[in-house]
This record gives sequence, C-alpha cells and structure tokens, in this order.
Amino acid sequence: MLCLAIDTATPLGSAAVLRDSELLSEVSARGLEAHSALALPLAEEALRRAGLGLEALDALAVGTGPGSFTGVRIGVATAKGLSLARALPLYGVSSFEAMLEAAAGVRGPVLTALDARRDELYAALSVDDPAAPEGRRWAMGPRHAKPEQIAAAVRALVGETAVFALSDLSPALKARLAAEGLTLTHGAPMLGSPMARFVGAVVTGRRGALDTGALEPTYVRASDAKLPGGRSLAP
Repeated sequence: MLCLAIDTATPLGSAAVLRDSELLSEVSARGLEAHSALALPLAEEALRRAGLGLEALDALAVGTGPGSFTGVRIGVATAKGLSLARALPLYGVSSFEAMLEAAAGVRGPVLTALDARRDELYAALSVDDPAAPEGRRWAMGPRHAKPEQIAAAVRALVGETAVFALSDLSPALKARLAAEGLTLTHGAPMLGSPMARFVGAVVTGRRGALDTGALEPTYVRASDAKLPGGRSLAP
C-alpha cells in the first residue's frame, strides 16, 4: 500500500509517504498558525521527495485528534479534499493511536498525553492484553483533565507499576504528573507528537478507520467555537 499521511493536530505538523512499513519521505513544520497555509504544501513536498504524484497513491491517512481544534480541522479538511479530488480511500487515525505506534515493542502501561492548554491535558492509557488485537487495549481515554486528575486515574488503574509516557508536555506538566505518585519513564521528545509517519504506519498496518463519509475530528472537550444560538460544538 502506498499511503500519504497528514497530521496537523499539534504544533508540529507533518506529512509523510509510506510504502507498507517503509517510510519514503516525511516533512514537518512547527507552528499552529502555519498549518492552514502549510498543510497542503507539506503533503505536496512529501510526495515530491518520494518521487510520486497523487495518482500513484492507494490511500490517504489523516490524524483526527485530539489536539488543537483548528489544527485538527485543517488536517481533516485537507485530507478529505484530496480524497474527493482523486477518489482515494481516506483513513482516520487518532492522535493516541499514532503516538502508541511510536512505542511499538514497549511492554507494560503506556501513557500518551498532549498539552490541551489551559493547564489541562488530553491523555489515554494503553495496557498489555494478550487477547486484544496487537496485544494491547485502551484502559483509559481519551480523557481531558488536569494533570493531577489524569495521574490519579492512571494510578488507580496501574497501582505502583511503572508507566512509559509519550507526550509533548513541558517539564512543569510532567512534574505535576509525577507529583501524584506515578512512576514515569518518558520517551524521547521527538516521539511525543502524532507524527505523520506514525499516522501512516497505523493505516498501512491495516488498523485505520475507513472514512465512509462521516469522518470527523476527535475533540474530546467542547469547542470554544459556538454554533448559532450559542451552542458549543460537540466533543
């Protein structure tokens, strides 16, 4: 499978081209304010570096969040536009599924967490389960809460067991998680974002959710944007 993947859920936007498990190219740009202008150019540059055009692709993949509301919407809209223009199947991948892909081979609990701003986190916890697909299942999440609340929920599930964490959190937020008694081992910072290479790897591994016309961003919390009448967008 030849797949173009896009992720703009976090400040580190990226696009990648994969042939099955082989990464052919990846480009990235940092800055949420740039995603609206760079999402499509990133995709075009990833294809150029791979020496391919859209006509060569078998599928598209996009990160669906959680993350920045605007960033996620831009990525999903860009991917949907390309899918419709070229009649390509489109697959959605959650930020946490993509981040967990970066922890392939890790055993034990894995906490994936993203800075949700406002002194809060988006987080999910994966644990070993031999009976589940890929040998893991989600024991918690996705959740949106203060670091202390996330830490308390994780500790209630794993007790004193050490937890491997993948995140884009600041040192201060990491310290607040640890202050609740969690034993955390942090993965490399470069693995703490749902990079396009991992979004694509989920899809080429046949684990993405095929868009049948209803693919929507995963917000987790209510949006600040208001619908007519003052209603919030659904999480």
